[in-house]
Amino acid sequence: MIAKYGDFEFALAERYRFENELGRGAMGTVYLAKDVRLGRPVAIKMLHPTLTNELGVKRFQAEIRIAAGLHHPNIIGVHESGEADGRLFYVMDYLGGETLRARLQREKQLSVEDAIQIAEQVAEGLQYAHDHGVVHRDVKPENIILAEGRACVVDFGLARALGDVDAQRLTASGLAVGTPHYLSPEQAGAEREIGPAADQYGLACVLYEMLVGEPPFTGPTASAIAMRHISEAAPPLRARRKTVTAGLDAAVRRAMEKVPADRLGTVKVFAASLRLPEEEPSTPKKRERRPIRESSRMARVLLASGLLVATIIIVGAIRARSSTSAADTLDDGVRWLTSQPLDTTVYLVLPSASSTGNSGDPELDDRLRDALSRWKGVTVVGKNDLTAALSAYPAGRVSASLGRKIARSLRAGRYAMVELTPQGSVTSIRVEVLDAKSAFPARHASVMVPKGQASDAIVAHLAYSLVFDGDEAARSEDAAGGTRSRLAFIWYLRGKAATSVWSLDRADSAFSTAVRNDPRFPQALLALAQVRSWIRDDASDVRGLVARSLDGASLLSPIQYLHAGALKNLSVGHFREACAQYDTLASRDSLNFAA
Repeated sequence: MIAKYGDFEFALAERYRFENELGRGAMGTVYLAKDVRLGRPVAIKMLHPTLTNELGVKRFQAEIRIAAGLHHPNIIGVHESGEADGRLFYVMDYLGGETLRARLQREKQLSVEDAIQIAEQVAEGLQYAHDHGVVHRDVKPENIILAEGRACVVDFGLARALGDVDAQRLTASGLAVGTPHYLSPEQAGAEREIGPAADQYGLACVLYEMLVGEPPFTGPTASAIAMRHISEAAPPLRARRKTVTAGLDAAVRRAMEKVPADRLGTVKVFAASLRLPEEEPSTPKKRERRPIRESSRMARVLLASGLLVATIIIVGAIRARSSTSAADTLDDGVRWLTSQPLDTTVYLVLPSASSTGNSGDPELDDRLRDALSRWKGVTVVGKNDLTAALSAYPAGRVSASLGRKIARSLRAGRYAMVELTPQGSVTSIRVEVLDAKSAFPARHASVMVPKGQASDAIVAHLAYSLVFDGDEAARSEDAAGGTRSRLAFIWYLRGKAATSVWSLDRADSAFSTAVRNDPRFPQALLALAQVRSWIRDDASDVRGLVARSLDGASLLSPIQYLHAGALKNLSVGHFREACAQYDTLASRDSLNFAA
């Protein structure tokens, strides 16, 4: 074995195989690795070697162990921690996606809705941690991961472990410690007791940056920024961005009060205050826990309903008028639709675009729609509906933000963007599907094809990659031809994943569910037969399942067919006979065996 990233790879080789570097920060480096034992991707954070001496392995593991007890959809789970070749490390779930910092570097400012959604989801994770006695103490864009349609917080426990470290000594050794842009006044003042209010302050600073494009306080040095946190009030949001409501501005200002007791009661209350349209009255602390009155809630429902009806009427009345006014009307409708649930099984394929600025490939777009429509349980927005929606806007390349707006107006929970990049005699096709509610990337796929020669198999692969994800899905794509049912294939993938960790009862249940959704799914029938042959000695049951799978022999790969032949006789000795049968069948033109 050759260590590509460091000698620590040798120490962890029995359990993890390092595959790629995901990111590098002040505290250490994060790597994508594969858990060899469980066959799943993980993220491993290797801390800077200097931290090992300063923290100590026992203290570090004690703090990380607390973080490992947090299980919430908006918190990146921690599996284990330890020391390898003089480097402290801990292992986390790998969700893919990107950090909020990466998105801000790309977009600088987010829409008000996106910023609020991210803050709300981060607040959910932080509130869960606070309820379990854990304070993060280092809420910043680098520690927020955007993946699978949600925002998740990472690095719980690390900031607390660093709490008693001598920052001056670390800095002198060449290691930069922490970032001052999101530091609460109590942390900037080096107070010993840091409570949940510090996380609320940090999240408010992050939200401020998402809306304005920069943190509330900047300066030439870390100490200068820290002093501003202690002594200055941040400029009002509405002075920097007019679309921010008075209520949102007030909530951020309250969360950034200098005295922790003057902030909102909890981070959950802070999140709930972000959507208030108007500023709170002069006695907010008595009002913040007061429930919303039913009459005002009903009024808002009636107002939203009236807006939708008015939008529909106006859109129909001005369809023939200018595209600018039509776009304004559509925007009004989208504002109402923003709060409505979106169906993530509904896909919108936007017009493809070329990286050279030329037009895309409408034929490829149509073929991708057809390939997605192949899956029962997946709905694809029709070309006519897309054309009608696009007519409200000027012609040209559709941006991600406009695509999201159109997707939401058409009730699509997913929207796909296709980019073509000519490279000599070949073309790179990249397809990315995004979540229409959060605008987070959900899945993507890339292929290289000869110019203008994307085969049906390539297009089917792209569609497959947009509907299913994960390592098990990648390994099982050859089985996708055995069914048209999305649910059946999802349960088939779950069964394969359970089999890989030898959880046979779960595998049996998953494969059985796949067969219930598609009784003629040959790969699921064959997999169920194999699992049951391992669980119990019931030859008739196994043979019956195999016989049903062989009814779809033309949909099985050669290896699957040979496996079925051997399993049907419950003897490896019959493998040669199965090979002979396969040779006979494969020679017939009427049977199309998928390689």
